[in-house]
Amino acid sequence: MLEEEGVPWAVYGEHSFFHIHSNPQGHAIKPTAFDASTLTVDALKGKNESMLGKLRLAMLVNGVDLKGWRGGIVSAVHTETDVKLTVDAWRKSLRMLKEEGEL
Repeated sequence: MLEEEGVPWAVYGEHSFFHIHSNPQGHAIKPTAFDASTLTVDALKGKNESMLGKLRLAMLVNGVDLKGWRGGIVSAVHTETDVKLTVDAWRKSLRMLKEEGEL
């Protein structure tokens, strides 16, 4: 989705929590080939907190609560419908941020 929308961010994580790397330092990132281990800790920890806050609000407007502004939680109880709703909200949210000139 990030590549389709032309957003040089990445989503990564293990287990049930995922992190959103908003790439505040503007590194060249291909989201589908992102490897968090290739960045320094400082680069990886760097967050565009304002942008991630706006992303969280956009996701809420589109019906999904990420339960945090730096990532989200996934669960085995999420259904295919939940996944589709989340993916649709993610796309709509990215487009909202683009329309507002944030991305």
